[in-house]
Amino acid sequence: MGQLQEYITAIRTLEERSAGLDARLADQDAHIQSLEQKHTQAREALEHFRQSSKEQRDAESRRHEQQVQMLQVELRQANDLVNTKNHETMQLNRDNARLTELHGQTENTLRTLRREYEQVSKVAKEVSDLKRQNEILGQQRIQATNERDHFRAEAERYAAELSAERQTRLVEIDEQRRREARLQSIEELLAQLKPKDPAVEVPKDEDAVASRSKP
Repeated sequence: MGQLQEYITAIRTLEERSAGLDARLADQDAHIQSLEQKHTQAREALEHFRQSSKEQRDAESRRHEQQVQMLQVELRQANDLVNTKNHETMQLNRDNARLTELHGQTENTLRTLRREYEQVSKVAKEVSDLKRQNEILGQQRIQATNERDHFRAEAERYAAELSAERQTRLVEIDEQRRREARLQSIEELLAQLKPKDPAVEVPKDEDAVASRSKP
């Protein structure tokens, strides 16, 4: 019975371990889905940011080209007008400052894009690691289930052996009771065969036979 109890305890422990692994698998799956969703959102945001930056650069480039054309016209007119030339020079300085500022903004945009790319790469690596952990947990769950089934089969076999042994013991007890009942019947019969008058002598041979008949 102690071995059977050990098998039952082992089965319960494995079942609890299997349930815990199932819960961990579910948590890992939910975490993976969340990270994949974040990865998709980050990639979409990055693409949107790139597109917006490109459109902004294109617009700035077109405006710059238009301004350059205008400046060329104004420079040709400034050949005759010194004051106009000075004014156009000041305008060019302002445009140069604005372009310098735009260049700085472009550098900041590139640094932002690099950080975004590093974050996306990190999320992708975390997703890959979690998938590997998920596979390991799945293998552990299969192993725990196999061990549980093995211990359950051993427990059932041991229970069957105990049942057979108990049945055999009951048969032996029943047989022992029947032998005791026969012996008691023989003793009662012998007691009835004894003479009631104590003065009557029983032959020695009959005493010997009666003595051997007793259990």
